[in-house]
Amino acid sequence: MNKSKILECERTRIEKMINFQLPNKYITIGIGVFLATFLSFIVLKIMGLNSEFTKLILRSIMLVSLLVISVSKDKEEDEMVKLIRVQSYALAFVIGILYAVIQPVINFLVSLVVHTDKTIYSNLGDFQVLIFMLMIQLNFFYFLKRMR
Repeated sequence: MNKSKILECERTRIEKMINFQLPNKYITIGIGVFLATFLSFIVLKIMGLNSEFTKLILRSIMLVSLLVISVSKDKEEDEMVKLIRVQSYALAFVIGILYAVIQPVINFLVSLVVHTDKTIYSNLGDFQVLIFMLMIQLNFFYFLKRMR
């Protein structure tokens, strides 16, 4: 194989990964799984069953369900919807980075004012940042889609 064929093969693989989307029916599946997981969190909290392992599993399921919703095709997937999707990912990324940087500072300052004796600076967890970014992406996507 010559160099141009190898490059073309790699380009095709990358384009397949970039253009990957699930069929439209996965949106409802993702919403259903997300709601079931959210309700499971509430039920487990009421029952007092708060093991770290179940929290980890439910958080992972919740993140995957939001990701499934995010990468599923729209009913009418055209170039404009693809552009809106890319814009919503970019906005979610920028806002997520700002959130991850600013929120711990705000938490520290509030802790300093409320609890003057023991103020602790702590970073946000990965779950909190990821779920925030996915929620922002989905909200911006549907908001921008309605505004077109």
